[in-house]
Amino acid sequence: MTFDLITAVNNKLDASMNSMSEEFRHIYSGLAKFLRQNKSEMAQMEMRVSRLEKNVRLLTWENSIEYLDLDGTPYAELSVPAKIACIVRDFYNMTGGEWTTSELLLLKKAMATVGIEPSVDVNYYEVLRAIASDEVLRAKLFGGSTVRSIDDPSYLIAMGVMKKLDTLEADEAYIADGVMELTGEKERTKVLDVLVGKYLERAAGVRIDVNMKSYDLVLELLYNISEATAEHIITGGDGNEDAPQSDAEAGSDDNSVVKRFKITDDGAINMNEIDFKFVKDAIEKNENLAEAFKKCRYLAEHDGYVPSFDVLGEMYEDGLGTDEDEEKAFHWYKKGAEAGDAEAMLDTGDCCYYGYGMDENEAEAVKWYKKGAENGNADAMNMLGKCFENGKGTEPDMQEAVCWYKKSAERGCVEAMKMLGDCYYSGNGLEKDAKKATYWYRKAADGGEIEAMGCLAIRYYNGEGIEKNDVKAVQWLEKASSGGNVYAMNNLGFFYFYGIGTLRDYKKAANLFKSAAEKGNTQAMDRLGFCYCNGFGVEQDYKKAVYWFKCATEKGDATAISNLRLCYSLGYCAEKDYNIAVQNYKNFLHMSNTGSFWYKPVLIFE
Repeated sequence: MTFDLITAVNNKLDASMNSMSEEFRHIYSGLAKFLRQNKSEMAQMEMRVSRLEKNVRLLTWENSIEYLDLDGTPYAELSVPAKIACIVRDFYNMTGGEWTTSELLLLKKAMATVGIEPSVDVNYYEVLRAIASDEVLRAKLFGGSTVRSIDDPSYLIAMGVMKKLDTLEADEAYIADGVMELTGEKERTKVLDVLVGKYLERAAGVRIDVNMKSYDLVLELLYNISEATAEHIITGGDGNEDAPQSDAEAGSDDNSVVKRFKITDDGAINMNEIDFKFVKDAIEKNENLAEAFKKCRYLAEHDGYVPSFDVLGEMYEDGLGTDEDEEKAFHWYKKGAEAGDAEAMLDTGDCCYYGYGMDENEAEAVKWYKKGAENGNADAMNMLGKCFENGKGTEPDMQEAVCWYKKSAERGCVEAMKMLGDCYYSGNGLEKDAKKATYWYRKAADGGEIEAMGCLAIRYYNGEGIEKNDVKAVQWLEKASSGGNVYAMNNLGFFYFYGIGTLRDYKKAANLFKSAAEKGNTQAMDRLGFCYCNGFGVEQDYKKAVYWFKCATEKGDATAISNLRLCYSLGYCAEKDYNIAVQNYKNFLHMSNTGSFWYKPVLIFE
């Protein structure tokens, strides 16, 4: 072969290699571009595949559980404690400590397959003692891991029981020995049972020798293992090799709720419910708020216990056991609303309506009020009615407002009852009906609605929709006044001043006028000035009289203007000034003649 031929062949090969390299570069470039463009979809696909793999593992486990064995003994032939230990560890491994509601249904089926009916009672302590006393079962349940000491067994009761049994057989064996020697008891098991029971009573405030549903006990053990692993109480071992390694693989579900149990004389009680009741009681009694806040936050953040979301928002809003935080309050209200809590929907609507923890957004408020109303919340219905009546976040629609007021009132909202009474009384959105107005005022007043009490009192006084009864009018005004209603204070003062429905009492009248005046009631300011001017129920004091007449005049009260005119004309508390008197009198006549102010003559300097 000549040199030229070799050179030609070599050149041809180089050209082919370069061409192939260029082709590969194009292919790799295209793949890289494809991967970049589809990275997100591929990641989501990988997560779905991981979840699918997890579901396949669980289904395979559930379908084949009757063929599984522990040291050569099929699960179905094991004792109940052994079956529980095996099922708990297998399920924990398969889910990695995170499970969904649908996966818990598979757990129930698996229990039934190996002969444990989920609803059948088992003795809580006997099961735990059997597991703790058997090395094989203990190793199975804890995945071959070491269990450290537990400082506070109140939230890890099952772990606390088994760890205490283990300790009493090892480091604290001398305690059991001493008790046996002192009491003469020959059966060590009986002594251990008493010691463990007393320990849990003192350390966690619970009884352990009780019955509970087998399914509840399985959930209790799952929770204990999950928490103990997270807090490194369970360490080492290789029993979790099948567990998924990421949240995506674990198939976490925001709607799944961790269940914890407290053991009582009557059996197992959901610990979430116990803690939540503690939180509600603490808020109602205004005590132990710091501890209540801690429990409530744990329920919400860790357990995903939906009823706690709205309450945690309330604690942040009102600074109960923690610092006030508008944004966190709104966050938890909305989280509860999105989880379907109707009360949280109402509170989320209020935040949007008043701009609490977010920018004011009346349209958004209407959206959440409507959701809360459709979910049966009476207060949300009432707020939705107000929005329709006043055109807040929606077009004004009095017919729609009345519709929601009725629904709310029928479900027991006393404020809606009062609003419905107003509608019947004024004929706004409904045909005027004094009897129906009084009916709803009475319902609202009986329910503790303060403004409705005042309205009912006036209905009794005027005999509108009900037989006139001044005594009952006074009784309802007393209740409304005690509740802080300034209009009721002023009207009750009027009744005492003239002895309507009660004995005349100028002193009580003056005190009521003063209370209402200090809270800004204009008519009470004028009446208090009148009392000071004439010495009714108070020591006569023209300076104070003029002061209160001026206060009422500045708010445009026509009667006060007339009274102040007379004060200037007669020189009370100042030199006579007829120019001021004339000007005030002109103002008074103008307001009275134009009807700008309601005016009813009162006794002036009789």
